[in-house]
Parts: sequence; structure tokens; C-alpha cells
Amino acid sequence: MKYETAGDPMSDLKWTRKTTAKIVDALALINIAVSNPTVGKILKNLNFSLKTNVKSIANGGKPRTKKENEDRNNQFEYINKMIIKFAKRRMPAISVDTKKKEPIGNFKNPGTRYKREADLTNDHDFLTYAAGIAALYGVYDQQKK
Repeated sequence: MKYETAGDPMSDLKWTRKTTAKIVDALALINIAVSNPTVGKILKNLNFSLKTNVKSIANGGKPRTKKENEDRNNQFEYINKMIIKFAKRRMPAISVDTKKKEPIGNFKNPGTRYKREADLTNDHDFLTYAAGIAALYGVYDQQKK
């Protein structure tokens, strides 16, 4: 586990790159019989936690040009001016983000949970399998804090 462990240096929170099944297999090699759920409980007691990938690298990791940065900044400055303009008139300025599109149907979703059996989903996320596409959005009104 030593080389498969990572964590947050600011807290006791840790995680491992190994699945509970791989840990069970490794323990079996040294004659320790234990189940996947038991390994999960032990890891939780040792301040490990379930993790998933986080999209945090902007622009796919590609560096932006100076012009692209200026254009992006101009967009945000314009939005900020509009927010101020509407706030002065006591009118709502609502931010709506609809970039993420999700296929509707029996598709795999990120995340984990302890269950006896896995949920079965389509083996591919082809849009032709979808009953439709949902444009998820969030609404935020700064004046209604």
C-alpha cells in the first residue's frame, strides 16, 4: 500500500490507487482471507475515502494565446458590467451554465457506492442509444444571496 497511497497534505484524508478487489488479491498472496466490503470498511476506518476523477485542467491542458486570454477576459468583463447594470435597477441577473449535455437512458454515471451487485448499463454511451439529451443547468442570482 505504501507506494499506492496518496492524500491531502492539509488533512488526514488519504486514498489508494488500488481497488478493494486488488487489495483482497494482494492479501490472499500472504494468506490473509478478507472480503471486498471488509477491505472498504478497514480503509474507511484508516481515513481513506472513495475518489473519482475531477476535471480541473482548463482548455484540455493546451496553453492559450495572449489574444485568447484577452477575448476570454473581455467576455467576463462584459458579463460583470451587465450584472452591475441590472443590480442598479433592482432587476435579477441570472447566470445559467448549460455546457454539460447528458444522454438520457441506461448509461454509466460516475461515482461509487457499496452494493451487493453492480447496476448494469449500456456498454457504450452512443447518442443513438439515448432517449434524448438533457442540457443540465444551474441558476445563480447574486442578489438573492
